[in-house]
Amino acid sequence: MGKPSWKRLKKFLETIIPAELLDLVPRSWQLLGDILICNIKSELLPFEREIGIAFTKIEKRARIVARKVMPPHGDMRIPNLKIIAGGGSTETIHRENHCVFKLDPFKILFSPGNSYERFRLSQLVREGEIIIDLFSCVGQFSIPIAVHSKPSKVYAIEINPCAYKYLATNILLNRVVDVVKPILGNCVDVAPVGIADRVIMGLINGTEKYLDTAFNSLRREGGIINYHEAFPKRLLQEKLKNIEKKVEQRSFKIKHLDFKKVKKYAPSIDHIVFDLEVRK
Repeated sequence: MGKPSWKRLKKFLETIIPAELLDLVPRSWQLLGDILICNIKSELLPFEREIGIAFTKIEKRARIVARKVMPPHGDMRIPNLKIIAGGGSTETIHRENHCVFKLDPFKILFSPGNSYERFRLSQLVREGEIIIDLFSCVGQFSIPIAVHSKPSKVYAIEINPCAYKYLATNILLNRVVDVVKPILGNCVDVAPVGIADRVIMGLINGTEKYLDTAFNSLRREGGIINYHEAFPKRLLQEKLKNIEKKVEQRSFKIKHLDFKKVKKYAPSIDHIVFDLEVRK
């Protein structure tokens, strides 16, 4: 059977939810391992339990169904989820692109919608590169690079002790201990200086304030920065100018600058990745 559909979900709920509300049933959802995460509109909250049970009927892998209560909060972007069906441990194993990630989506933000970008980046890495991943989380960029490419070393930095614990575990699970070195701490304080061929900036809020750290991490002659950020579409040209200004301040020249949409982040807000190569 193909991917579970919105129509199938509606059919399970058509005798439970009033007809005038059926079109508000979630049209998309995320599956992390055996944990399904969805958004439920306020009008349907009285039926959240029934919606959760319906999800377990159409998505057989779902051991737990949770809904997003509010956006991730705090500097460490902690998810805010509520279980509406199922139960047990909230830890899970998520598989993607021949990599495995152990995590707890109730404690750690992990977006399945970035799967293609994680694979794309792993294909860009050249053999022998030294890479610094400034915001590694559970290793979602560092580990695919180590699995699919041939970097010399990947320094995976994470400030959140909980995410760092899963990062260290995932390095073992994916057998990349010799390639990926986990570092606990604020990247501003602990990122290696002057050694990187490539710096990955996987943060999507407030990324710009860490550009100086990224430049400090690059080799003296320059290198590549993969810079992620989510912002209103109308600010794209402003973001490009800010990046160009930072490059000039560091006495670099832009050899290559490209940008791509990773996904829609919110109404009128896109998650964009800038691929920036700078040289002296």
